[in-house]
Amino acid sequence: MAERSHDTIAAILIAAVCLAYLRGAQGFQAPLVADPLGPSAFPTILGWAGLILAAAQIVLVWSGRQAAEAGSASLRRFRTPLLLFGLLVGYALVLEPAGYLPATVAFVLISLLMLGEPVWRGCLVAAGFSAGFYYVFVKVLKINLPIGTLFRGW
Repeated sequence: MAERSHDTIAAILIAAVCLAYLRGAQGFQAPLVADPLGPSAFPTILGWAGLILAAAQIVLVWSGRQAAEAGSASLRRFRTPLLLFGLLVGYALVLEPAGYLPATVAFVLISLLMLGEPVWRGCLVAAGFSAGFYYVFVKVLKINLPIGTLFRGW
C-alpha cells in the first residue's frame, strides 16, 4: 500500500510539473519569420505527453496492474541502468572527437548487447539506426552532425 501511494504522489507531482510546463509554453512569442507551428508546438507536445503518461501511471497503480513487485533494493538491481547511464555519458564525451557515425554505431551496439540482443541483430540495428538518422539529419533536415577527426578530410 505504501508503494501505491508513493507512485501516485510521484505521478501527481509529474502531472503538476507538466501543467506548469504547458502554461509556460503558451507564453512563447511567435518569431518574425513565418513558422506554421510556432515556438510552443514542441513544448506543448511534451507537456501533453507527460500528462498522459502521469495519468496512465495513476490508472495502472490504482487498477492493480503495477509492474512486478520490486525486489530487494540491492545495487545489483540498478547495475544495468547505471552502466547504460555511464555509456550515455561516454557517448556524449566521444561524439565530437569520434564523429556521429562511429560513436553512434558503438553506443547503440553496446547498449543492445548489454540488454541481451544477439550480436548480429545488434550490428544490423546499430548500423541501420545510425545511417538512417544521419541521412535524416544531414540530407533532409540540413543539420550538420559532428564528423570527427577520423573523417575530417572527406
